[in-house]
Amino acid sequence: MEFKSKGHHLIKWLLLLVFASALCLSFFYRSYGFTQLILEPIISLETRHSGNGRFYETDDKSLIAKYQGAMESIKFRKKLLPVPAFTGGSSITLIDAKGVRHSILSGPGNTYSIDNVWYKANNSGTSDIAWKDFFQNFYNDANYVPQK
Repeated sequence: MEFKSKGHHLIKWLLLLVFASALCLSFFYRSYGFTQLILEPIISLETRHSGNGRFYETDDKSLIAKYQGAMESIKFRKKLLPVPAFTGGSSITLIDAKGVRHSILSGPGNTYSIDNVWYKANNSGTSDIAWKDFFQNFYNDANYVPQK
């Protein structure tokens, strides 16, 4: 009789362990769209060009929509392991409608840090075209801010 009781508790603990593991893994393997990570509307973008060091910013709604469209074409999954130190990444700061500044850093191997949380990016086929269109329109004299 006592053996059945111990075996019953062991099965309960094993089921609890399996359930907890599945819950933890589903948290890390869940895909997020950009608008699930940045909830408020973006009203401004700013960045320092990683090649020439110039500072650029815009509040142009159509340009911001291009940026958001490019980011929304990517699905993000939280990284289980930290991203090793690297050089050569680029960053952009987004300012939302509440005035909150969001930091986006692109890292090696399709990784992004969004507000200091690292994600692995699963790019769609349209993301390269969308990025090219955005950057061609963003890095120009109209958005260049020489004082910064």
